[in-house]
Amino acid sequence: MKYKILFQVLICFFIVSCVSKKDERSDNTIKKNIYENHKTNDINSSEKSQIKIQDSFLGKKIKDKLVGKIYSSITELIEVKDLYSHGGGIIEGEFNNKNYSLSRIKMSTDAYSYIFLEQIIHESKNDFFKILDILDLTKESKLKDYNLYYHFCYYNNKNDQEIIAIAKYVEDEEFFTDIYKAWRADRKTEKIIEISTEGITVENVGFGI
Repeated sequence: MKYKILFQVLICFFIVSCVSKKDERSDNTIKKNIYENHKTNDINSSEKSQIKIQDSFLGKKIKDKLVGKIYSSITELIEVKDLYSHGGGIIEGEFNNKNYSLSRIKMSTDAYSYIFLEQIIHESKNDFFKILDILDLTKESKLKDYNLYYHFCYYNNKNDQEIIAIAKYVEDEEFFTDIYKAWRADRKTEKIIEISTEGITVENVGFGI
């Protein structure tokens, strides 16, 4: 009888020990999974940060590659793929015996994309465009009802074709007055610089039509 009781006690101790080890293994597995998940999340965060960093330098890369280039058609700019022209216009009047233009260049995934400040080089048969500076608008907030405007911008009620602006579209207004941001394609320095929005309006060319 004594041996039987002793045997039962040993069996109970063995079961408790096994359960304890199983729980310990289970805890370790859970901790390992949590660690692996955190590790994976950290990798993902790192990858996302790297992607964000790469994206933030996209405009700089385009600028480094294209400023100084001369072209007659946007398709000639083989340094950057997926670019296409989305309109533009000549800045009226010569400046220092030079003619300038603004061109809106887009990539398929971007809403605002890029504005090129260019010098127009007149040849006997064709006009060529020398890229002087690039305004990267790909990181600007895509605000509802706000659009990009140039050529029809005004400063103190006078048309100023050097100005580029993001303004809120209002159908029944002759001039848009809610200006989010503005830049000047400064022909003197041949750079595009951000300027104050004070005194800037944009003509609604569709007003009254």
